[in-house]
Amino acid sequence: MKIKHKLASKKDKKCTILASDILKIFNTSEELINLQYLDYGFSATYHKSRNGKTYYCDSIFPINIPMPNIGNPIEHNIIILPFTTTNQIKIFSNMNLTNEFELIRDWAKQKGIYEKGDTKTQFLKLIEEVGELGKAILTKDIAETKDAIGDIIIVLTNLTELANKDIFVKEYYEDVVGDGGRLILQQESLDISIEDCVNSAYAVIAKRTGKMENGTFVKDKI
Repeated sequence: MKIKHKLASKKDKKCTILASDILKIFNTSEELINLQYLDYGFSATYHKSRNGKTYYCDSIFPINIPMPNIGNPIEHNIIILPFTTTNQIKIFSNMNLTNEFELIRDWAKQKGIYEKGDTKTQFLKLIEEVGELGKAILTKDIAETKDAIGDIIIVLTNLTELANKDIFVKEYYEDVVGDGGRLILQQESLDISIEDCVNSAYAVIAKRTGKMENGTFVKDKI
């Protein structure tokens, strides 16, 4: 059986599947599904989106599996293996950071962080938590080290969500014959999640080569 995969935006690094396309195969209300790609011998896990209309991939696609272009979905030959029991969902959630990120986002919404907060205050909070981590490492405090790392991840999750509200203005000059150019202001907004950022960073480091020197990974010069 074949189902269509698409990319939601140019910045998206993960495939998306329309729920309507999945419902052509069987009626499912599962929050988590597993796909076996028959042509590539590869399995990928997906979670239902926040609006409940699509499924987002949690796995990094191997380079031999073609990714769709914006506006041009790709069909892949797959078998769908739903997570049907509570135990399966519980086991899977331990490997699926999306669930933890969703809990963080839900908590932040309840506290009004997304409504009243902004990226500047979250950035200052991030610096504060990084300082706490540095202190914990220097004092060899295991509990505080663990707590600080967790706090940093929470702040980064919230900072990413708040960044979607920011409007970025780009300035450039458009050449117009006779007047020496015209200043153009272009407004852009982000459309990202913490999952997007992690996957994007991993896609870069996964290809990186180098070696350890004095306790630090030094990447090879290109």
